[in-house]
Amino acid sequence: MEAIDKELPLLEAERDKLLSKLGNVVDPEVPIGEDEDTHNAVCRLMPHPPGLTLPQPVGSLRYDLPPTKPLKHDELLWRIGGFEDERGRKVAGHRGYFLTNAGVLLNQVLLQRL
Repeated sequence: MEAIDKELPLLEAERDKLLSKLGNVVDPEVPIGEDEDTHNAVCRLMPHPPGLTLPQPVGSLRYDLPPTKPLKHDELLWRIGGFEDERGRKVAGHRGYFLTNAGVLLNQVLLQRL
């Protein structure tokens, strides 16, 4: 075990060196161009504004925002049943909460994407 532990940093460095040579595999449908605003097309937009035709390049996309105000993160979590604030307050104080159900899954996805 000691011999393997001594060899491990060298093997990790060699692995990282080889991995850095791998390129990013890009989907063939991705447009190639110099400018993201003219070559990236928006295919879906939610909520879909009336009178807007899609797909449309990002640079030419103009629409009015919906009249409703965006919800805060705690309101969204409450709507999906993603946290328990009462139990969290008992344990950690007035700002404490426990993630549950979809809140836990969302947290795991965000951690994996960072």
